[in-house]
Amino acid sequence: MKEYFFLDLSPQHLTGGMLRGRMDTFPVKRRWMIFAIIGCLLFSGTLFFANLGKRDLWSPGESRYTEIAREMVLNHSYLVPRLNQRIYTQKPPFFFLAGCRFL
Repeated sequence: MKEYFFLDLSPQHLTGGMLRGRMDTFPVKRRWMIFAIIGCLLFSGTLFFANLGKRDLWSPGESRYTEIAREMVLNHSYLVPRLNQRIYTQKPPFFFLAGCRFL
């Protein structure tokens, strides 16, 4: 019976011993692929979880922009955006007109 070494490149070793009907250790290529996948998962998990919770799920100004678009529809003043009946000039009117399409 032939003993396989760690870097043996025989056909039985490269197929994991399946040519003779038994399971040997993982071949070298498969081991490196598993290590690479685990390494990529650990690296991407570190990048993802490092900044988790530092930003909000939505910006605090989102409700303000929705209210401005709602007032544009109610007052039919599509050229002058207003917030609480005061002229709102920090964003162009087209930004709010895009929001009016969905109300």
